Amino acid sequence: MTDQLAVDVDQADPAVEAERFVLGALLIEIDRNPGADDLVGTDFYLPRHAVIFKAIREGLAAGDPVDPIAVGDRLRETGDLQRCGGLPYLHQCASVALGSAGTVAYHSGIVRAAAARRARERLVAQLGQIVASDDQWVKRGPDLLEQLAGQRVALTTESDDEALDWSTFLAQDLAAADWAAGQLIENGQQAALVGSGKVGKSLFSLDWAVHLAAGLPFLGDQARPPANVLYVDQENARDEIQHRLHSLGHGPDRLGRLTYLSYPRIGPLDTREGAAALLARVDRYQPRWVFLDTVSRFISGKENESDTWLALYSHTLQQLKARGIGCVRLDHFGKDEGRGARGNSAKTQDVDAVWELTGSGKDLRLRRTHTRAGIGDDDVWLLRHGAPRQPASTWHERVNAPALEEGPGWILAQQISARLDAAGVERSAGRDRLKEAGKPLGIKVSNEVWSEVARLRKAGGGSPDALL
Repeated sequence: MTDQLAVDVDQADPAVEAERFVLGALLIEIDRNPGADDLVGTDFYLPRHAVIFKAIREGLAAGDPVDPIAVGDRLRETGDLQRCGGLPYLHQCASVALGSAGTVAYHSGIVRAAAARRARERLVAQLGQIVASDDQWVKRGPDLLEQLAGQRVALTTESDDEALDWSTFLAQDLAAADWAAGQLIENGQQAALVGSGKVGKSLFSLDWAVHLAAGLPFLGDQARPPANVLYVDQENARDEIQHRLHSLGHGPDRLGRLTYLSYPRIGPLDTREGAAALLARVDRYQPRWVFLDTVSRFISGKENESDTWLALYSHTLQQLKARGIGCVRLDHFGKDEGRGARGNSAKTQDVDAVWELTGSGKDLRLRRTHTRAGIGDDDVWLLRHGAPRQPASTWHERVNAPALEEGPGWILAQQISARLDAAGVERSAGRDRLKEAGKPLGIKVSNEVWSEVARLRKAGGGSPDALL
């Protein structure tokens, strides 16, 4: 059976030579132009090129050399070197870059345009398959047509770029924070809201979204102008959404600017097709904010691979940011909550802030672990009022940091940390290691508390005096 990576179909697509140029330029680093920064593996026509590009990206992310020999070693470790044509093919790509005119940006544009064309061809082919079936046309036709219309997003040219007008740009007051409701993030920024499966991320984010849409004060912040909000949910059943709205007391009078899409038929957002489908809905509903619940439901790649998150940003999040549309994406903790969101660390590199929601029951804490601007509070303590499914009883209140004697689980975590210090347990230990170390000390607490202990210790905290 012929290996898919080694199939020689080089002449089947005019972008192949441009792909070789881009790879070769990266391999010999002759052009520091960032023109290839938004390319992803799925943009390449030849499978072998996608694999080589991934190896180069991984090498760059690790701070390793990316010359043909180094990349060849990386491909050899994964068993892909010979399938990609071996070292001779890597040197061939480098020769193309040395012997051809043009820049990385120019040839990357050819690669992107060809990828967009192939995406359109796939959509047209799918439409052709269902056009004779009334049932299939009703079910799939509108979505496919919407994706096809959305392909225009990928067809921007240099004439679409808007250069800064220095005569007015420097006179604008861009230093003042342009807060959205709750002062957790500024308008137009992107944030990740990370938490465990039972902490109530979706309940909190729905409450936040309604306050943004209705222009209501949130978490003690002042009332701000109402804004259109698009909430895209691939996680929660409709009956649960209804229960949450009833318990939060949000009725039609507050929901006029909130568009809620429950299990919409859009593809993965780390692909051009999925991004086009979402952006078509953005064009339709004109939101100022987009909520994605939960981000792992919107990707096709593996969570622990950086290419997945680079593709998500390139295809979807960058497009939202360029339009000035803010985005909040919900995410889950990994197995060790002390290490933050699950998956590859690249997922935190493209957002303006990462907020971790922890706690249990009524007592909650929002902790900002990553920020670009550094403006605002890093810790927000919350009290969740009300009871589940009790109408109009649930709301979130911002409160002062709790004193030691009245604190919930995270205060206990500081006391546990002090005992671990006394026992000589290393501060870099993760949750599971700390849990084992606590057994001979007679410490029996939940995994959530152990995760908080791990976070405190890795951040250099753990003293009860820190909150007093």
